[in-house]
Amino acid sequence: MTVQTSKNPQVDIAEDNAFFPSEYSLANIPVPSLILMAWTIQNRIAVSIKFW
Repeated sequence: MTVQTSKNPQVDIAEDNAFFPSEYSLANIPVPSLILMAWTIQNRIAVSIKFW
């Protein structure tokens, strides 16, 4: 049995007219891509803190 995930984008309650990727989209991202995205986000935060 497979789990049904929504293909509708998730509303970002903190911003007007902003959305997060759907559960379906997030479920189809390969794990190495998620790790790379997290690493990139952490480095951008570190760089922005370093230069401010």
